[in-house]
Amino acid sequence: MLRTVSYCLHGLVPASCICADRYDREAVVKALGDEAGLKPQLVLGQLSSTPDELLKLDQVFLKTELKVGVILIKEGQCTEEQILDNQKNTPLFDEFLSVLGERIRLKGFDKYKGGLDSVHDLTGKEAVYTTWRGIEMMFHVSTLLPHEEYDPQKVRDSKTHSI
Repeated sequence: MLRTVSYCLHGLVPASCICADRYDREAVVKALGDEAGLKPQLVLGQLSSTPDELLKLDQVFLKTELKVGVILIKEGQCTEEQILDNQKNTPLFDEFLSVLGERIRLKGFDKYKGGLDSVHDLTGKEAVYTTWRGIEMMFHVSTLLPHEEYDPQKVRDSKTHSI
């Protein structure tokens, strides 16, 4: 695999470059450069920090925390205001949320919060949380966010937390 700042190339390295217990690093780098059609040819990194720098590059692309917006849209609802006015879940929506993760109490929650308030209940009292393959996921559920009937900012505020 060849990584640059702009792309990642997966290539085949000829068997002649690799033996059972050793490999010719220069031949591997040349083979990848040839396959990519790079001019000038690649130069093998000689710095002792290269392996550590490659690990850091990998970590940039790995996400370990995600926030996901979940919005309930009932039959016949077409406008943003109608959709974001939903305050109560349907039984099917509750079932869907239980598949996504565990319903948690936000106040005092000590794991990934995804921007939700866990001190003063400013973003609601509950949310849905799970971990999957080492990734922490917080679901911002529109019906669990605070709602005030006559708040002119409700559409904008709900969007901020659910989308």
